[in-house]
Amino acid sequence: MMNSSSPYRQNQVASETPRQVECHAMAMVTGRMHAAHESEDMQGLISACFDNQKLWNIFIVDLANPQNALPDDLKANLISLGLWVRKHTSQVMQGKASPESLIQVNRNIMDGLAINPANEDMGARQASMPQDMMA
Repeated sequence: MMNSSSPYRQNQVASETPRQVECHAMAMVTGRMHAAHESEDMQGLISACFDNQKLWNIFIVDLANPQNALPDDLKANLISLGLWVRKHTSQVMQGKASPESLIQVNRNIMDGLAINPANEDMGARQASMPQDMMA
């Protein structure tokens, strides 16, 4: 297994598009949340949720940047989803909620990131919100 600082890994990361980097980061944290939840590892879950929250904070800051080229309605939907992630993550970390909705949201976002933007009208996509977000 290669060290993450190997020249191969550095070149691989350097050649990834921003969407691929976002998807890869989200896949890593989502996998950690899922594994910790399945194994009932509360410390691992808290750590993974903390990293998920940091990732979503980065997304929110990027989405709020006027230089972000996504359509305004999509940016607003994703920011709203990110704010829900912050709130729900706090509940999960306190043991008051299940991480299943966070995991599903991340998987939905990964699916969206995996779509080739040349073949997709970004303005037509809506962020997928879990049922408990409406409460």
